[in-house]
Amino acid sequence: MTSADEIKDALLAIWREEAAKAGGPPLRSVITPARLGARLLPYVSLLDVISGPPLDFRYRLIGEMMRTAFGANLAGQLHSTWVKAPKDGPKPVLEAYTACVETRLPATADRTFRTAHDTPKRLRVVVCPLVAEIGGPVTSLIGAGLFEEAIF
Repeated sequence: MTSADEIKDALLAIWREEAAKAGGPPLRSVITPARLGARLLPYVSLLDVISGPPLDFRYRLIGEMMRTAFGANLAGQLHSTWVKAPKDGPKPVLEAYTACVETRLPATADRTFRTAHDTPKRLRVVVCPLVAEIGGPVTSLIGAGLFEEAIF
């Protein structure tokens, strides 16, 4: 997979197939590494939903390409403590995560920023809700995306 659209479409296809079977967000247990496949796994992140207020998210698994792009393995860390955005600025990733929990539907984010090394990057991601039991609350999110070079 080479483009953000291919990565996002691949995860959405799997999620939609499983959601159709479940009649809503699928069980976390059915979205397995084998189901995702070796080509998608490096781009995937799995997050636990931490009930609020405020709502937060703990990174459980970070795919190799995402770890490389972040420059760190975020597994075990809270989104709120790792990702810093301007107080009054846009927070498209957090907004996508929150929308996913509230609507029980996939959401996308597109964010352009500069890394700690002042490198311009663009993150394009889709995130999908997962549940622990059919009909239950959203307990996890699975996302897939790609960091690309950005031009400011």
